Amino acid sequence: MLDSRLLSIANLTYVRIMKDELVVKCKLYVQNRDILKSEFKWASSNMLPLCAYMYTQKGRKVDAVRIEECRQIIMKHIGVFSKVKGQEEIPLATLLSLETSAEKAFARRVEVYRLLKKEFETTSYLPIIAFAMVGAASSNTVDYAKVISRAKRLEEQIQSEFAGNQIAECSGISVLLALSGKSEDKLLEDLKMAYGLFSNLELEESSIPMLCYAIIVGQGEVLDSCEKVMSAYSILAKRRIKLQRVGEMTALELVANSQQQVEDYINDSMEMNTYLKEQKGFDLLSISSAERHMFSLMLAADSNRQYLETQIVLIAAVYSTMLVAVLD
Repeated sequence: MLDSRLLSIANLTYVRIMKDELVVKCKLYVQNRDILKSEFKWASSNMLPLCAYMYTQKGRKVDAVRIEECRQIIMKHIGVFSKVKGQEEIPLATLLSLETSAEKAFARRVEVYRLLKKEFETTSYLPIIAFAMVGAASSNTVDYAKVISRAKRLEEQIQSEFAGNQIAECSGISVLLALSGKSEDKLLEDLKMAYGLFSNLELEESSIPMLCYAIIVGQGEVLDSCEKVMSAYSILAKRRIKLQRVGEMTALELVANSQQQVEDYINDSMEMNTYLKEQKGFDLLSISSAERHMFSLMLAADSNRQYLETQIVLIAAVYSTMLVAVLD
């Protein structure tokens, strides 16, 4: 049997290694944000931390040249995506730049966007839904027309079940839920459960739909995931950290789908937040405390992403963060 002192040393060594890993990730994140800020001075400062996160979560240094190439691809077809605003160009181009073949990936999104316009009102966030939908799909052989038809049925059922609530006005949630392998009855059952539980938290009503979505399509049981969200919310509130807005739900979406203990997860994120707060561009004069905590929680999630079989929850996170700029 190992001496208890050796076990203590082993545990301390493990903690030290984990701390080093978090520091490395924070440094890459700051570097990526700095590159984007330098290369895209005209871009919305609210979007750059999100774009930096997209590359950091893959362990990659930002490729500004490729992002600009992808932005040009989008701009060439701006007639198709006429609802895309300037502040959305960079995050959409960043998502596209992470694809193996940007031209083909964009063509799929254009095709899906055209299909969506046949069934849903053309709004400023419909292009984001098209990007999110393709990104969340499990393969390149998805029958998007069939999925969108299912989404329309789900939207009608959601509007009937949740009449008068914000969730009934969120077309995006029905489209993304339609990609799930669950039956429509099961999706509605899970949605009712999640919505009922989250309505008891001090959240902006507009933030609840995407949080529900991420819970429902995640790998865990819906009730267990809801309880993890409520636990995380409670722990953060005790530390005087309030995440309430739609974009800030990104953090809770990823916490809910983690296999790590909630308190350990949050402790990791607090260390990352402390590090980021000392970096130029992440202090109180540059970014809100809630937003910095949100990105710290998102970065902490990446250390434990083996449980994710697809990009579906991550896409939900990116999508809900982008919605802040669109809806504000």
